[in-house]
Formats: sequence, C-alpha cells, structure tokens
Amino acid sequence: MISKRHFILAVLVLAFTPVHADVGRIELSQSGMPYTLTNSGSYVLTENLTGSVGYRGITIAADDVALDLNGFTLGGIPGTLDGVWVSGVRDNVTVRNGIVRGWGGVAANATNAANVTFRDLIASGNLGGGLFSGISSRAERCQSIHNGNPPGPGPVVLDEHGHGFWLENGSVISECISWRNNHHAVRAQSGSTVRQTVMRECGHDGLHGSHSMVVQGSVAAYCSEGIEVDSGSTVSDSVGARSFEDGIRTKKAENDQLFGGSVVQGCTAYANGDDGFDMRATGNRLISSVSFSNLKHGVRLENMTVVFGNLVTISDSDDDPDNNAGNDGIKINGKANRIEANHVVFNYGDGLQTDTSADTGNFIVRNSAAVNDASDYDIGADNHFTEVNPSSGFPKTNAWSNLDY
Repeated sequence: MISKRHFILAVLVLAFTPVHADVGRIELSQSGMPYTLTNSGSYVLTENLTGSVGYRGITIAADDVALDLNGFTLGGIPGTLDGVWVSGVRDNVTVRNGIVRGWGGVAANATNAANVTFRDLIASGNLGGGLFSGISSRAERCQSIHNGNPPGPGPVVLDEHGHGFWLENGSVISECISWRNNHHAVRAQSGSTVRQTVMRECGHDGLHGSHSMVVQGSVAAYCSEGIEVDSGSTVSDSVGARSFEDGIRTKKAENDQLFGGSVVQGCTAYANGDDGFDMRATGNRLISSVSFSNLKHGVRLENMTVVFGNLVTISDSDDDPDNNAGNDGIKINGKANRIEANHVVFNYGDGLQTDTSADTGNFIVRNSAAVNDASDYDIGADNHFTEVNPSSGFPKTNAWSNLDY
C-alpha cells in the first residue's frame, strides 16, 4: 500500500513533467529551410516558414508522409518554386491545416503521388496554381484563391498556369472554394467527384471535368464554361451562373469520338453568355432543371436525349430589344429525342424548335408554351408532335398533346 508521502511526491512529479502529445512528430522550423523529407513519418511546423529564391519550400521524397502546417504559413517570395513538392512516384501523402501563399510555382504540387489528402488548407497568391494532387486523392475544406498571373477572371487564358485545384483520376473534392484563379477553378479527371464546392471568377472553366464524373451541390459562376463534364457523368443540384459561355455543358462529340450518356438533374443555369444547358452529346438526360435569362438558347441538344420536366424562360435576353437574334427556349439539332412535360415561356425566339428539315424522329409531347416572341412551336415534319390550344377547354381525347396557350 502506497504511503501518503509517496502519493504526494508522485502527484508533484506528474504535475511538473512535460506531456508530449505529439510524440514521434518531427518539428520543422525556419532554421532548416528548405526541407527535403526523405523518411516516412509525421512532420509539424513550429512557426511560419519563408522560402528562398530558386528553391522549393518543402520537398516530400518518401511514402507515408503527413505534413501538418499547424496553423502556420508556408510563405514564398518572388523567384521561389513550389511551396510543397512531391518528388518521384509516392503513395499516401497528407498536407493539412495551414496557409501556403506567395510561391513562384504551385502551392502544393503532388501530381506524382497517389492517395493524397489536402485538408483545411488555404492556397493563396501562388504563381503556378493552388492544390494539385495525383490519382485517388482528396481535397476537403480547402480554399484556393487568386492563384496564377495575372489572376482571373476572364473569358479565356493563354497558358496553363493558375488552376485552383487539379485532381487526377478517381479523386474527391468536397466543401472547397476556388476563387479568382487564372485558369480552371477545378480541373478533375475521370471517375472523380465534386461535392459542395464553389467555383467562382476564374479565367477559364469553373469545373473542367472528364468522364464518369459526379457533381453534386456545387456552384460555378463568372467563369468561361460554368460546369463541363464528359461522358457518363451526373450533375445534380448544382448551379452554373453568369459565365461567359454555357452554364452547364456535357461535352460534344469531336473528331469522330462519341460523347454522351450523362444526366443533369435539379440544376439551374442563370444569366450565362451562351446556352443555359448545352446537352449536345448523344444520349443525355436533362430533368427537373431551370434555365433562366441566358443570352442564347435555354437548352440545346442533338441526338437521343431526354429533356423532361424543365422550366425554360427568358432565353436570348440582354435587355436590348434591338440585339435579340431569336434564340430559342429549347433548340433541337438532331434526331430521336424525347422532349416532354417542359414549360417554355417568354423566350425571345421560338419556344421549342427543330433546327432543320433533317431533325426528324423526335417525340415531342405534353409540353406547355406561351408568350414566346417568334412562335411557341416551330416543329418540322416527320416528328411525333401534336399542338392544341386549350382556350376552349383541355382536350379529352389526346393527353399527349402539346399546349399552346
């Protein structure tokens, strides 16, 4: 049994013995800059670090490295290279919890690494771009702001510098903000997910996406294209607004390649400089979405696409009645489409139009159209289409008719 005297001594020893919560972590301070991390392990900043001309800040040259900025700033100056750089082909790299700003290269460049995690970072004012990761990576709760030279916004840039985020195949970006970056706000490769992310005022596309993408609950505004994806993708509950070109676009076939098979659902395209929804790949679906006040067509499509249950209004609206070229609510440039149950009103061209006599075999049913400047429907021959005016009562014999009221 321990004596009272021994108990008191034990308490005093515990009270005055330092407790190392971060046992095993390797501390990084200004005196060691620039760093090359050649061993796996956990590294932590103990103060703000500043780079030197002609050098990277911290080079990661090992697998299984966790770099904690610990709330501090890893700062560059003119003439420096990347803030954090992964050298060689690496696996399992994490960079988190701090600010990387003012570097002459990329804030954190880990395109050579797989299984990268960026978490709770701010990448600001870096000449080469923000946060770049390799395959099977993740960016969470990060901000990429004002990267590139000159920073965006603008309709088109002439170089590849200044992406906000660059994620390789099979990656996830969630709850992030990309603002006023010189190139794409987010460039994501095949099989990636973009979720609850804001992409604003960039020099090129808000989201420049590839094949088999999932985009959910995200916003792209004041960019070139708002949200662009390739084949086999899904975009839901997202907004493309006030971009120089299309609000939301599924990439069109080029050089005899076949693009298509994408779904856009529950989205809004607002006040874009080109089409609201450009669905001109093959075999897409546009469902339960809103196109409002876009400068050209509200919805444009080509072949084998379903457009169902959308509101399309005020297409070709630039507040200049002498400069309205007659763009349409829904513009069909192809065959074998199904256009059903849409409400198409107050557009400056036709409400719903097939573009040429070659646009045949389209199934156009149960739409309602009114107060479109050119006509409510301009549908060519050899399409499955019936139009009625229900002013004397709704038709009782053909529930598939399109309403013109």
